Amino acid sequence: MGLGSYPLLSLAEARKAAHDVRRIVANGDDPIKIKRRQRNHASAQEGRFLVLADAAFEAHRSTLKHEGADGMWFSPIKYHLLPHLGMMPVV
Repeated sequence: MGLGSYPLLSLAEARKAAHDVRRIVANGDDPIKIKRRQRNHASAQEGRFLVLADAAFEAHRSTLKHEGADGMWFSPIKYHLLPHLGMMPVV
């Protein structure tokens, strides 16, 4: 299991990461499996319609009246699209 390369990871950071990995192994867990689960969970959420719709709303919020507080821009998406298409991956 790699911790990272030298220019991106200092010696102190590598020692701390190695200590954390040793603690995980001492608890009886597999650090590689834990890292894979975290990566899969992150990629499972990234690129979903729900995440992209929230990002689009935040990007345009400052240009909306009352900064979108009245909900007229996002409420149709929130109540009509997200319940059905929220977890759909957007390619």
